[in-house]
Amino acid sequence: MPPPRRRRTQVPPRAAAPAPVAAPGAGASLAVAALGLAVFLLHAAWLWAFMVDDAFISLRYARNIAAGLGPVFNAGERVEGFSNPLLTGLLALLAPVAGGVNGLPLAARALGVLAGAGVVVLVARMPLRGGAWSNALAVLAVAASTSFALWSVAGLETVPYSLLIVAGLAGTLAPPRRAAGQLGSGALLAAIALSRPEGPLVAAALAFVQLRNPATRGDRAGRVRMLFAALVPVLAYVVFRRAWYGQWVPNTYFAKHVPLAVAVPRGLGYLGSFLAQHARGVVFAPALLALAPSRRSRATTIALTVLAVYLPAVVLVGGDWMDQHRFIAPVVPLLALPLAEGGWALAERLKRAALPAGAGRFAGLVVAAVAAIALLLPELAASAQERGRFWANAHPYYDTMGRVVASVADPGWTVAAGDIGAIGWYGRVRVLDLLGLVNPDIAHGRSWDAAQVCAQRPELVVLHYDDRPRSNSRWRRLPITAFEKFWVVPRAPFPLPGSLRVRADVRDTVEARLARLPVSLRRSLAGVDALLRRRQPDGLPLPS
Repeated sequence: MPPPRRRRTQVPPRAAAPAPVAAPGAGASLAVAALGLAVFLLHAAWLWAFMVDDAFISLRYARNIAAGLGPVFNAGERVEGFSNPLLTGLLALLAPVAGGVNGLPLAARALGVLAGAGVVVLVARMPLRGGAWSNALAVLAVAASTSFALWSVAGLETVPYSLLIVAGLAGTLAPPRRAAGQLGSGALLAAIALSRPEGPLVAAALAFVQLRNPATRGDRAGRVRMLFAALVPVLAYVVFRRAWYGQWVPNTYFAKHVPLAVAVPRGLGYLGSFLAQHARGVVFAPALLALAPSRRSRATTIALTVLAVYLPAVVLVGGDWMDQHRFIAPVVPLLALPLAEGGWALAERLKRAALPAGAGRFAGLVVAAVAAIALLLPELAASAQERGRFWANAHPYYDTMGRVVASVADPGWTVAAGDIGAIGWYGRVRVLDLLGLVNPDIAHGRSWDAAQVCAQRPELVVLHYDDRPRSNSRWRRLPITAFEKFWVVPRAPFPLPGSLRVRADVRDTVEARLARLPVSLRRSLAGVDALLRRRQPDGLPLPS
């Protein structure tokens, strides 16, 4: 008898591994980058009139560092009223060569625009599924973003921070093998951590991805070098903060902190308003297709990892009051990656579903056109709206009032104000901060604005508006007995904003100096006075 046949064991076929993803070719990436740069630079130029008042706080710290006073807002007062140590330090290096009162603000804004251009170039080179098609869509999502363009010209750390995040993502895709590169990779993580309060979370997420990379699993020395370079600068700054300021966290934490019960609903509403600006999130719907591991590149996987820690942090702090979602702007490039790959996956599905010959290619073109239009329309509307208002803007109100303070105050005087940025930068006098960013007594709740004014008796008081139910739209009244007797309205041969008061004993001096103001500043004051008859300094409607 023939031997029995051996039954063949059927081996289930292996799932096809995702095709490797390579960066687009030099010609394609150059074309995509050029298109993205043109859109971004035009967008930034369109919104150039915007500069946020808070940027001048870091500028004043940087100027004082360069002048040898140390990282202080007011000389001799050690309070950490900034939350961007890296940018503040960089501006301090630029301060000696950025001449004049306008030089350093211009440098800060130029840094933002250059950083935005760097982000566009990096996204154009990112290895994505779909090749140049996906890169073009991702670049368009970044360059056309009103949030990204607006905050690139604002003078804050927002877009330079975004550049560091995207560079960290790109570096994580191809971890360095040499010691110098590993130290550089760690230094980049440290830079991210020192850029923003939530920066350590982003740096930790990128470090986690690097440590889990099988390609570097056996290189323990390289991992130690990377972690060493990442941790030492951050720990050194924390030790410096404790030694210089006497706090483990910046004073801004206490000034801005709200309970979680209040912060979380606000933060969720903040994310919801971002989605609402983009047709209630429909624009980002294709990104859901990129959530499946088989449909996304490693770049998108890393982006989603960072977003998984970043967006909850935004919710836990309650979002932000400033316009165009300042806290979302740094991760717009990360959101663009799954959006682009999801759009490509949708186009591929339509191609496969198209029956007539040639219809698949046509379907892909239709998806590309629809995606571009869906991205551009909300951003065009948002940019037009920003162009026509002054929300959170340093111009024209705050810088004009700062120049007035500089013209009428003696060096030893004090000006009390709520928004201290431009007034402190241009004024060059001591500032009594009535909101608490550089005032630990108010930040910690040990005192309040009226008590501070009574105790310190500043020569000038600038309080812009009152948004309480019973309000005076052009002057915030402080509940101080006989306030109008001690701080009076100065007289001038031209209109003055109603937000300015001077101490009675210096009234004659101030009025004499007001009478000698240059014509250009008088015109600016008249324009500010007219502005405040229609709206609040930050562009909001007048209180009713």
